[in-house]
Amino acid sequence: MKKSILTLIFAMIASIGFSQPNMNRHFFKHRIDISQYVTIDTLVIDKIYIPSMFDYDEDKVLSIGYNEYIIEAPHKDKMVIKTNKDRTKAIVLYNSYIFGRHKEFNVEENEKRIVLWYKDEDLYCGYAYDKKYKVCKYFEKIEFQDFNRIMFQR
Repeated sequence: MKKSILTLIFAMIASIGFSQPNMNRHFFKHRIDISQYVTIDTLVIDKIYIPSMFDYDEDKVLSIGYNEYIIEAPHKDKMVIKTNKDRTKAIVLYNSYIFGRHKEFNVEENEKRIVLWYKDEDLYCGYAYDKKYKVCKYFEKIEFQDFNRIMFQR
């Protein structure tokens, strides 16, 4: 009986010890200076991207080419970004429909769309917001040879 209780206690200690996160490592490679971001911008999300049109009524699906489709969002929402004074850098404060990384993005804007992008030696990612359709899409590309190093770094 003592042996089984002792084994159970050591098993619990071992499982709790392995479940603790490594707090010494910071999630971002560099710290983001939030004080430089002063302008809050709200991007309205009226539509969302879907991978296949076969689950929806054809009259409600809009094909945009390249096997991509958009439909009306279940409810109207927004994406909130905060930019610096000259609108060259931005961070994403809130996004409900579009899931992606939270980085310090560069901003490119024209009359059709706003593109927030981030690039380093391993990753190219960002958000593309279309002003006409009021839809946003997250994109990401990871270099394959660095994939294991990124995903399994300790």
